[in-house]
Amino acid sequence: MSSEPNIHNLLSPLMPFLFLLFFSADLSVASEHFIEFPEKKIKISLENQKILYRDGNFEVSFDLVQKSSEGKTEVFEIPVKFYTIKEEVSETLRLEKGKQSFNIKLEDEPLKMVIDEDLKLPRRLSQEEIIPKISMLFKGKPSIILPESRRDLYKPLIDFFKEKAFEIKEPSEMIDLKGSLILFDNNNPIAKGLFGLQKEIPAGFSITVKKNPWNPEFAVGIINTDGSEDFSHIKELLIQYQDYSTIAIENGRVILKELETAKKGIEIILRRPVRIIEPKRSLSIRDLIDRLSDKKIIYIGEYHDRFSHHYLQRLLIKEIFSRNKKIAIGMEMFQRPFQQLLDDYINGKIEEKDFLKQTEYFKRWGFDYNLYKPIINFARENSIPVIALNLSREIIERVSRSGIESLSEEEKKQIPGELDFSDHEYKKRLKEVFKQHRKPEGSFEYFYQSQILWDETMAMSVDEYLRKNPDYQMIVLAGGGHIAYGSGIPKRVFRRNSFDYAIVLIDAEDEESIADFIVYPESLEGVTAPKLMVSIKEETRGLRIIELPDESPSRKAGIKKNDIIIKIDDTPVFTLEDLRIALFYKKSGDSVKITVLRRYFLLGEKEREFIVRL
Repeated sequence: MSSEPNIHNLLSPLMPFLFLLFFSADLSVASEHFIEFPEKKIKISLENQKILYRDGNFEVSFDLVQKSSEGKTEVFEIPVKFYTIKEEVSETLRLEKGKQSFNIKLEDEPLKMVIDEDLKLPRRLSQEEIIPKISMLFKGKPSIILPESRRDLYKPLIDFFKEKAFEIKEPSEMIDLKGSLILFDNNNPIAKGLFGLQKEIPAGFSITVKKNPWNPEFAVGIINTDGSEDFSHIKELLIQYQDYSTIAIENGRVILKELETAKKGIEIILRRPVRIIEPKRSLSIRDLIDRLSDKKIIYIGEYHDRFSHHYLQRLLIKEIFSRNKKIAIGMEMFQRPFQQLLDDYINGKIEEKDFLKQTEYFKRWGFDYNLYKPIINFARENSIPVIALNLSREIIERVSRSGIESLSEEEKKQIPGELDFSDHEYKKRLKEVFKQHRKPEGSFEYFYQSQILWDETMAMSVDEYLRKNPDYQMIVLAGGGHIAYGSGIPKRVFRRNSFDYAIVLIDAEDEESIADFIVYPESLEGVTAPKLMVSIKEETRGLRIIELPDESPSRKAGIKKNDIIIKIDDTPVFTLEDLRIALFYKKSGDSVKITVLRRYFLLGEKEREFIVRL
């Protein structure tokens, strides 16, 4: 199936489970830089970039490599400006060969270089340089997607765009969303599926043009009207003000005209500015609580497998609770369909083993429950609501395995109708994560859509609870990557409700704008559930052992490869989840009786019992 985005897959993407496990706050991005000359059919890449400190000066070295579809080379004069900590240094690089090395000596530390900042070269603009304008809507083979309602209101404009050779599409059609588009109303599901719900401009008519998230060389125009304006006049104004990103008209007069800003030149970061922290201004936990206590939402990012992170989360929850009894805890670790079970456990209606079994904790999240147990126990002891933020894993796995079109209509009802794909920096960070953790043949477009769906679902869950409980404060616990820079959950919640928030990351790199606070706790060991130290495959009758390392206590007890575990302490086990729940209530040094089926050459399968010391 094609990975080209269309209206159907924008409204029903996925979140691969692999990303759930690996996504964290460490998001350095390796960029690729090109200068593309379409008319000459030549692309120049910048490669082997290095910075050397020598004799008190800096040397920036790199190669420029010409790549031509016709195998030719040209001579180029390429203007480059270097920004150091003190000044700007301009150079002109003469590229005469297919591959040429350059070495620029600078007296002061270089922070960035910008290629063709004054836009003198006849090249293709980079994504960051493109400014969305009304004129872009007429580029390529544009489409106008008819409104679902009030078509009579927009008919004069629809006729105008027909005259301009726009392709007319019904919202229900399969639509290639990589070209130029005209949409009607901010509430249009396609608009909400691209940019989230946008604030309306109070005017009789307005048009806002944005870069198409799926192809920034094209644009998406969103038109709103109350029907009070003369459309024949508006058609003239669209041409007159075609170099603006937004215009608004009231009583035939332009009351607002705006042009979005964009970078000029191809910017390449060489070094980050020196960041200086004054130790005496370091905060104590008490100081941190003071600064957090008045925030409506507090986001605390984590590495899922670190006890020190979960201890700190519990400490912050406990301290905030001591000041405000009306708090709720939003958790990435639980999925929305299991909210009632979560409520039942917090309210004391079911016991822990039933809670773990019925919420399928070990199947759906997988990390040792000892990491989160102190937080959940504190919530239960104090009747603090715990909110399941996550999307159901069935949707994740089905789409990850079979594609978006495999989703049922019922599954599509579980996903948000509001998705914002316009955070370009977030997309770049996600692309780097994708490269690190997915097979090359995987679809990044699907992965990106899935991550946005994942974040928007959690944001929707936070917003829904706070709208129903307006006097509550919420503390959100999630992987650091869902929180860093505000890109994942925080800004998407803010788009919905404008509530004040703070971001706390733990053990994150000290990057500019990554968080409001970064906390560095000392490493902490915790009690973990013991393991049988076997590799297992689930089968109908039980758990087949497919591997045992030499140091495995199961091997030492006499258990062998291909034995099928059917009971633990006389309790039947059928799934890995059953096994993990049984072992959760054991501790290191305990003995456990394991019943297995073992096949013998002449006797067939026989039950055998072994005592394994954990």
